[in-house]
Amino acid sequence: FRVDLSTYDVVLTIGDSIHEQLVGCIKKIEPGLARTDSCQRRPNVPMANRKAGTNLNTKSATGRFMDMAHGVMSSEKNTYGRTPSTHKMAMIVGSCVWDLVTWKLPENVDMNAPYDSRGFFSYQDNLIAAELLVTQLQTEYPNMDIIWKGCTVIHKHMSNCYRQERKNWIDDCHNRLKYPSFARAQKLNELQKDLMINKLHIPFMDMYDLSYDMAEFHLPGDALHYNREFNDFLMDVFYKPQEQQQGGSDQVRVQEVSRAS
Repeated sequence: FRVDLSTYDVVLTIGDSIHEQLVGCIKKIEPGLARTDSCQRRPNVPMANRKAGTNLNTKSATGRFMDMAHGVMSSEKNTYGRTPSTHKMAMIVGSCVWDLVTWKLPENVDMNAPYDSRGFFSYQDNLIAAELLVTQLQTEYPNMDIIWKGCTVIHKHMSNCYRQERKNWIDDCHNRLKYPSFARAQKLNELQKDLMINKLHIPFMDMYDLSYDMAEFHLPGDALHYNREFNDFLMDVFYKPQEQQQGGSDQVRVQEVSRAS
């Protein structure tokens, strides 16, 4: 399942701020960007205009995440007249980073409570939720390809919880860094990859190895988000126009080596 986003008329995304950075940018946290700067990396991959605001779990999969999908698809149809029946379309979905920084377990969350931005996480619940999300998207949009975005690594040592002096920010930052680790990210990435490729049979954008040695490419003081240079690199890996496809795998390998060295 080789992912090449250049083969689609339009590629939509639903997810979190990590997704938003992959296809565009977040001007309020990325330095050196003016409000008028264009961030969209590829003409057929529009910037996400909706973010999850929570991690993926069995409560949010058929709730918040499907709400986002419905909103994005409705916007494409009403604004641009594009549907999976008239255009070759794909949707990138996935959730990993915000799952790993979630410190609540399902048994510690009131499932009947209103929207909880921090959500809850367990490996089993995440995989059930991922399958629920993918199968519901496939049922509602059978002519659209679903592509799963895998994990990027969280380098905890790059975080500075005191870059903002608000106490609630500092406390929240410390809580988010309690449980992320290379091992947990790798485990979740492999579990999700096995589910997507071997059971659901959909493409998987594997970013774990690509981001493993890239700590210096995080935004300043931020262990979760990467800078524009790294996201440009990721888009180059998964977007190969026809004129670049000859020798493409060698080019990617050279880029990986040069950045890791």
